[in-house]
Amino acid sequence: MSLDIVLGPMWAGKSSFIIGKIRRYRAIGWDVLVIANPLDNRYGSHVVSSHDKEQVSALAVSELETLVTQPVYTNARLLVIEEAQFYKGLYDFVKKAVEDHGKHVVCVGLDGDASREPFGELLRLIPLCDNVEKIKSLCAECGDGTAALFTHRITQTQTQIQVGAEGTYTPLCRKHFLQKHSSSTSR
Repeated sequence: MSLDIVLGPMWAGKSSFIIGKIRRYRAIGWDVLVIANPLDNRYGSHVVSSHDKEQVSALAVSELETLVTQPVYTNARLLVIEEAQFYKGLYDFVKKAVEDHGKHVVCVGLDGDASREPFGELLRLIPLCDNVEKIKSLCAECGDGTAALFTHRITQTQTQIQVGAEGTYTPLCRKHFLQKHSSSTSR
């Protein structure tokens, strides 16, 4: 039983990272349940997909707790929860899966929203986890390989949840994130 968390901004390669992990565990015979949130249907509702369109099939569920009595859950040795920040009840579900049901769980998601605020319950799980992997992107403004820590929303939408891909968000380093946000607040 274990809990790993993979987090970072948009365009960091979180989905590519986890797709590789899923394939490795399946290659050694593990039953892996991949859980996708139906809010993220950019590439289809029953897949986890990288921006490069590399995909693995997934079970799309809105409420994690509904899985506990299903054979697909009880048979799984590894649970992968993609876009974990979208799930209400994530903390309780994951704690129960790991500590009561002996599951290995990997939660994948954003460490903050486009305003650098905590997003959902993912960060609450850090005190319970065995490993945290923060994956960084590359700054779209610098273009020189500078690490991007933050997700910048290009559109004017103010809601916390706006699922989007290219054209909606861009990864930025601290310098460029602060520049963009100081200019947008001074308008």
